[in-house]
Amino acid sequence: MALPPPGEGRPRRVRSGRVRRGGSRGGISGPGAPAPAGTAGLGPAERRRLRRDMLAGRHRGLPPRRRRPGLRVALLLLALLCTAGFGASATVYVGYNVYLAQIPDATTVAQMDPPLDTNVYASNGTLIDIIHPPGHYHLDTTYDGISPYMREATVDIEDHNYWTESSVDIPRIVEAGWGYIRHKYAGGASTIPEQLAKITFLHDNGSLSYKVKEIILGNEISQEFSKQQILEMYLNRIPYGEQTTGVETAAEVYFHETAAQLDLAQAAMLAGLPQAPTAYNPVLHAANQTINPAAKARQRQVLNAMVKYGSITQAQADAAYREPLKVYGYQQYDPYYYMHGSLPVSFLDYLVHYYLPQTFGDTFQDPGGWDIYTTINLKDQALADQTVSGVVNSHPQWFLQKGGGDGALVSMDPQNGEILAMTGSANYNSPIFGQLNMAIETRQPGSTMKLFTYSALLATRQYTMTTPISNNLFTIDGYTPKNYEGTSGGYCLMEYCLGNSINIAAVRAEYAAGVMPIANLAVAAGLNLYNGGQPAFATPTLYSFTLGTLQVSPLDLADAASMIADLGIAHAPAPVTTIRDATDGRVVYQYNPQAAARRVLPENVAFVMDQTLSVDAFRQPDFGSNDKLTLPGRQASAKTGTSGAGFTNYDNWTVGWTPNLLTSVWVGDPRGEGGKYSLTPGVTSGLTGAAPIWQAYMEGVTQGTPATWYTPPSDVYQAGGTWYLAGTGPDSAAGEGPAICQPGCGYAGTAVGTAQSGFASNPEPPTPAPAPAPSPTPGGVPVPSPVGGPGTPGRGPGH
Repeated sequence: MALPPPGEGRPRRVRSGRVRRGGSRGGISGPGAPAPAGTAGLGPAERRRLRRDMLAGRHRGLPPRRRRPGLRVALLLLALLCTAGFGASATVYVGYNVYLAQIPDATTVAQMDPPLDTNVYASNGTLIDIIHPPGHYHLDTTYDGISPYMREATVDIEDHNYWTESSVDIPRIVEAGWGYIRHKYAGGASTIPEQLAKITFLHDNGSLSYKVKEIILGNEISQEFSKQQILEMYLNRIPYGEQTTGVETAAEVYFHETAAQLDLAQAAMLAGLPQAPTAYNPVLHAANQTINPAAKARQRQVLNAMVKYGSITQAQADAAYREPLKVYGYQQYDPYYYMHGSLPVSFLDYLVHYYLPQTFGDTFQDPGGWDIYTTINLKDQALADQTVSGVVNSHPQWFLQKGGGDGALVSMDPQNGEILAMTGSANYNSPIFGQLNMAIETRQPGSTMKLFTYSALLATRQYTMTTPISNNLFTIDGYTPKNYEGTSGGYCLMEYCLGNSINIAAVRAEYAAGVMPIANLAVAAGLNLYNGGQPAFATPTLYSFTLGTLQVSPLDLADAASMIADLGIAHAPAPVTTIRDATDGRVVYQYNPQAAARRVLPENVAFVMDQTLSVDAFRQPDFGSNDKLTLPGRQASAKTGTSGAGFTNYDNWTVGWTPNLLTSVWVGDPRGEGGKYSLTPGVTSGLTGAAPIWQAYMEGVTQGTPATWYTPPSDVYQAGGTWYLAGTGPDSAAGEGPAICQPGCGYAGTAVGTAQSGFASNPEPPTPAPAPAPSPTPGGVPVPSPVGGPGTPGRGPGH
């Protein structure tokens, strides 16, 4: 389904990104709403205080409440009538004060408003979600925000003596009781205050005791609130069918109008619904009809009542009955139904089930009533969904379970943390795993963790991108890292070790920097670490950490890599820019990127990493030239990762960026990590699975935008095609940095290969054969050795 332009689809909620009109919690008007009756001449503060006092039931200047003798008579009469109907039943004695002690305090009725709908908007102001309790849409409005036709139609059909009666309608009680005795329905005896008491506090079980409580509580409500207040609360809380609660919601759902805009025909239709919302639902009609005949018949009953009690003339009633009405259902109200194909379903899952509850608790849905403006870019989101689905579904051969694989993508602005697109599945409608949001699920990230290993190593200022690192086999604490291709030997320059993702060199670099400083950097950048789905953290001897054996999510990887992309500044993921209380326009939350920013890595270190990861030549020979990690016409940094055990791959990753756009991609089988659900041998190096998605999306989303790159900081310099921190490298006394060859160091050369190969010509003598590694775990996570070191079997995670 095509995405409606901004401002279309749900026009009553999408008003150029502004707060909708007529929304008021508990009758407190929003900006521009009419002042409550009787407040003319008062300032805003006095009107608000008066309104609060009224809603709390504090009528200043009124005499003490008096119990009305008519109520006692009515209760006694009801009891006697109903008792007579039971014949042999015991005589019922209604003790007013006894029942009064069993019912809630009527003054709290104003605070018992049902949860309000919370609206969620995309970055362009398009409504993309309505958060509400299951089956209950609810908006509030004021008394003056309800059409006079609607107010009078409701009174005339529900309780025509409402404006003149006290709290009970004795003739109706007699009529209802007499009908009860004769087993003949004679109409309900509940007044509007009693109905308000019922829908707010009580559960109708059909007993006499319930009816007595309803009458007493209705009487209490009548003494605490004015007629207008009671009618306002009633109209805001009564159900109208089609999952609507309250007249404002019903007006929007059925007619796409506000309650204030209802004409006589519409008002008469709605006023008749509460008696039987399903039977009279105007939407439920045959294919050859435009409206439910039962709804039209009920509309006529309402119009006749309005004529009978003098609210309108017969001519008005006849004209209203003849007026053709176009009605809608909740499918045309909820974005999920009318624009499902264009909805950012994975992003909304993350927002509603994770971000909002963790950040704001339950407030966003109870009491609700928020307008939430998100960062999601619907154009980018559509491209992300299309790209992930198109690439994954057209390559079933990538997955051992043919057609059973999946992919996920998260795109962010690294300069502020805003989430621009989130795709959690390539097959959202798959009954097997389609609705599992893999964008926030955790898997082993493979060699993408080398981003933090080499960043931490550079930050020590002891090493440079041309420091040589040993690529010879070694064993430490029972752990023997192996390269992706199974080869080893010699030395590689650090920039080539990183670009070609050499595992042995990365573990030696990790040993030189220390596991914990690297892990601390990764966590500070934004990674949440897991082991088998449980929170985890690296230990000083978890040497497989740099190869990605602790699990992360695509969202966390995108967030952490954004720290490097933003020159060492970290932001937590920011899916929301602004939240307003829709009832009064008050700002509940405002995202401030500057206040949320934190320095994690020196700017010069991050720049050198950005620059090194953007050089295509440093990825040769393993990745080839002009590969899927490049963007035609613009410079971009990228890193791949593959997790696995032996020669079995489970997860395939690519994360890459420009200065103002970063994208993280995962490909794999959501059902687990193991031989049955692995990737096929042809999906290697992150280059075959995730990289094509990354490249296609990044090309599409940056099309037509300026090609930008970083301005070098003042404390870096370039020599021989490599960038160095000031005070290190060939132009300094520190030089290139000492060769990294521990454990088992044996480096004796001075020349470190050529810029063409990046490998030294004087290989280190081979180390002794490694000790056997422990058995793998089912999930591919390394099993600690007896002395605490990891033991990933076989080749382990790779490119």
